[in-house]
Amino acid sequence: KAVVLAEQAGDQGWYLRAMRELGDSHCNLGDWDAGQRMVRQCLELARAQGLLFVQAQCLNTQAKIAAQRQDPVGRMHMHEQELALRKQLDDRRPEAVVLANLGGGWLHLGELFLARRYSEEALRLLRAMGYRQAECGVLCNLSTLERWLGDSAQALTLARAAVEAAVDAGSLSWEAYALSGVGDCQLALGQHAAATQ
Repeated sequence: KAVVLAEQAGDQGWYLRAMRELGDSHCNLGDWDAGQRMVRQCLELARAQGLLFVQAQCLNTQAKIAAQRQDPVGRMHMHEQELALRKQLDDRRPEAVVLANLGGGWLHLGELFLARRYSEEALRLLRAMGYRQAECGVLCNLSTLERWLGDSAQALTLARAAVEAAVDAGSLSWEAYALSGVGDCQLALGQHAAATQ
């Protein structure tokens, strides 16, 4: 309906926003091919018209598609393009989320320098905004990074901070995830009884 109404009104900006939303909805329903076709077309049109917000939204959906298609490097490439646009738009909350996604993505690809750089930048922005739930995920990633680098004591500190952030956010799923990270760190430190608990 939004696509039709925007087209009738002759509003190209809203037309492309609605078109991207429709493509994203196809993906959410599991029709990844249709979603990708629509979002690619939308991105081309948004680039031709210089619509930065729509471009950023399209790239976000394309990153989701790349993740679903087991293309982690492609996903990072899309997020890096999205990040540049979010910075131009001065869109702080989505910028912080993209930074967090890049930090976690590069961590799981073993690119620890990039993982730390993006995660620390995300953490700074998230703390400035008080976005505790997203902060929890970044702290979990930084904890994993420190554990992989052999600093299990620092990893444990970060994992406990992640639990605290999850509790503050009222997120039981993130609290459970962060607690498993605490256990991993305690195990690495030889604190077996605490890790079991």
